Amino acid sequence: MNNLGYVYLKSEDWINFFQEIEHWQEKDSRKQIVISKNNTYAFISSSEATKETKKLTLNEIIYITSHVFTEKQTLTRDCAEARKTLINGLTKIIEIREKKYHQLNLICRLFARLFGFQSQQDGLLKTTEDFKGRLENQLNWIKKEKQRTAEEEIKQEEKRKKLAEKAEYERICRLETLNQFEKEFIQEDFDIQTFDLTQFNIFLGQELETCLDRIAEKKLIFTEEKMTTFFILYEKTAERYLAKNQFKKAVSIRLKACNTLSPCSKFSSFADTLQKTNDFFDVFINALGAGTLKHHVLRGRVFAVKDHSIFRLEGRLTHFARSRLDGLIAFLSTQSDSLEISPFKKIKVKKIWDFSPPKDNNPANFRSIITESEFTHINFEGIGDLLVGEKNHYCQHTRFIIQSNPLISTNKAPELFYSMLAFMGLGEIAHAERSVDIDRIKIFQLFRAYFPKEIYPFERAQDPFEIPLNDLKTRMIQSVSNYERSKANKIFHSLDSLVPQEVYKNFNIWSVKDFSHQMKAEGANYLITGVGCIGFNPWAKNDDDVQVKMQFETATNHIAKILKVGIFSTLDRRILGIAHEGISSHQDVECGGGDSVFCRLLISPWAKKVSIKKIFFSGHIQIIFDLSLLDRVGYGFIYDHYGTKTASPQNNFSFPYKERQNLINLTKELSSPSSAQWYNEVCIKHRISPEYILGLQVPTEEKKQILLETLRKKDLIQVIDGKECWEGNPIETFIRVGDTFKDHL
Repeated sequence: MNNLGYVYLKSEDWINFFQEIEHWQEKDSRKQIVISKNNTYAFISSSEATKETKKLTLNEIIYITSHVFTEKQTLTRDCAEARKTLINGLTKIIEIREKKYHQLNLICRLFARLFGFQSQQDGLLKTTEDFKGRLENQLNWIKKEKQRTAEEEIKQEEKRKKLAEKAEYERICRLETLNQFEKEFIQEDFDIQTFDLTQFNIFLGQELETCLDRIAEKKLIFTEEKMTTFFILYEKTAERYLAKNQFKKAVSIRLKACNTLSPCSKFSSFADTLQKTNDFFDVFINALGAGTLKHHVLRGRVFAVKDHSIFRLEGRLTHFARSRLDGLIAFLSTQSDSLEISPFKKIKVKKIWDFSPPKDNNPANFRSIITESEFTHINFEGIGDLLVGEKNHYCQHTRFIIQSNPLISTNKAPELFYSMLAFMGLGEIAHAERSVDIDRIKIFQLFRAYFPKEIYPFERAQDPFEIPLNDLKTRMIQSVSNYERSKANKIFHSLDSLVPQEVYKNFNIWSVKDFSHQMKAEGANYLITGVGCIGFNPWAKNDDDVQVKMQFETATNHIAKILKVGIFSTLDRRILGIAHEGISSHQDVECGGGDSVFCRLLISPWAKKVSIKKIFFSGHIQIIFDLSLLDRVGYGFIYDHYGTKTASPQNNFSFPYKERQNLINLTKELSSPSSAQWYNEVCIKHRISPEYILGLQVPTEEKKQILLETLRKKDLIQVIDGKECWEGNPIETFIRVGDTFKDHL
């Protein structure tokens, strides 16, 4: 019997099954019940049976039926109906075969299984009267169960009505809130500083859209700061539509905002700004982007291709802004052909590993912008391209690049760039930063300097970029240990002491004024980096070796370039077209340190004693930087980790960046005699300009003269009062000779 489990039918099939049993018992008792392989049943004669059918005796019918119903833990409505039909059908069978005790006994066993009778005596009923009594009890139970089900449905209906009334009440409250917001927003004294964008998370997309459209219809003149806020509200509306997976509606809202509002003046004029500049460095356009753009700065360049110009802008997104793109990119990857939204004719999405502007006959115009990194390439046909970094190379992940089609005219480029950015949910980039955004960056920078581990989740969430500043400070203070909360509270009182430190022209990072002094108090002296490390054996016994000499001469040329323009990160070198790789450029880009310049921190007293050759990758020539460079904060590790910001094979899948300590505490740890001080690593974002170079160090007087001769040939040496100098620094003290840093310290 146990092998019959595979022939179970759905409850509604059993109802039909037993209804047919009633007619079968009355009309033709010679037919057999069979069930085929596909679990359909039929009534056929023995001669019609095949090898593919399974005959069922009444015993088997009872066994199967009892298992179908008794295995159900709760009595569902259709099960109750099936049971009722079963009882009615079997009752008719009993009436026909009332005198056949054996068959009646089998049917009673079925009822014993169905209704849970425990004793064998209960299952072997002797008389029809006893059976009918039990049957009547069960029918009464079914009647009560029906009544209970009906009452439950009434309760559920009442609950649904209450929920509907509550939803309508909440909708009315939301609309009243929006009406009040509309009245406040159009006033000249609307306070952006205390504005809480997260309060709009409760509204539906349609509700927000209607409110904003009413404000737009008034055609009021807003300041650029207020225009930015207005655009952000449209983006919040699109976000509410995206929460319901309404991608097309979200995109249409973004483009409506783009057509309704104008970008800020700096963005509108970027094409003219780029064309007027012919410099080695990219042009940086600052004061943009609200909470979407890191450092509120874009870098740009114009490329001449035959008779046309290609405009390119690029920047770094905040982590939450980058994460918002993933859903839309996934949607475009499968649905872009079905999108027909002006001004875009066709949109194509693909993954690429390299991207460069169209080549012409002038090699100086070629600059590779992606190397060994995967990007999502979104082509807006006839308009331009947008590229967004993928996660496989961490320092590229938040990077985006936007580039025009060569046939786009100068005056049309800003407008079309604005549309492309808005389409992707990045339209804030074309709008001006607000004073509240500047203060928010300062708060993040201060907290990052002293509590780098605690700021990690704040950098990757959306709320910290939307809540009022006082609420942000409170959350940050609460995130640290009780022991350090007074310190966290104190640092925010020095918000006004932050000053901009220049990375490039028009690209500044807020620096914490006395941060480097606090490091000095713990024993820090200088930052150093080595030049000429690749293939160089610092323990070579013979300095006359030809390969060593050639490498030193190459290093002197690199020093000459650094003294002119500074030292760049791997990523910045590639963007600028500088064909020079560092000691571990590939790993740096992969792990997240590719956008940083790598240095070692010199700590007293060990730095006065340790041989320079013992310092990891010390190179032929050491550059010594002013510690004030670290007022812009940076980050570091006690060991060399490739500047990692993610778990990777290079650091055994550990996550030192997420758990990193601040640089003051790192200095304390490096001051310990037991630490491996010469393996430490400090990362400075993007570029170190020449003004932070305090001096150079070489191992011998002979090599000093070789270096000096190279600097003379490059016109980097000036004679002041009869003494050779570099930027006013006497060469005799600027270029030191020795195997330790004792003279510099």
